[in-house]
Amino acid sequence: MYGFGLLLNTLQRNEMNAISVWTVYKQPDDFPQHFVARRFEVVAGELHHTDQVIVASNMTAVRRHLAQYHLSGTVMPRTDNDDPDVVETWL
Repeated sequence: MYGFGLLLNTLQRNEMNAISVWTVYKQPDDFPQHFVARRFEVVAGELHHTDQVIVASNMTAVRRHLAQYHLSGTVMPRTDNDDPDVVETWL
């Protein structure tokens, strides 16, 4: 799972609209020296990958970008079911 935990069940109620979700990773395999935020969309209860990513050398820069340009600032911490590289998820 990509930082969503039980959120996906809640989002399924709003099946008419796509919901953007950004999951932040610490040093994923494809960017081992960076923090990476990846955008996903939830449409009709299904998770869809997008090609949008934010890559930065530190977590502060990723958070600043997400807060300024993309989201309301609602942040969900990593859960035990998430990939070990997941830091948090933004709505």
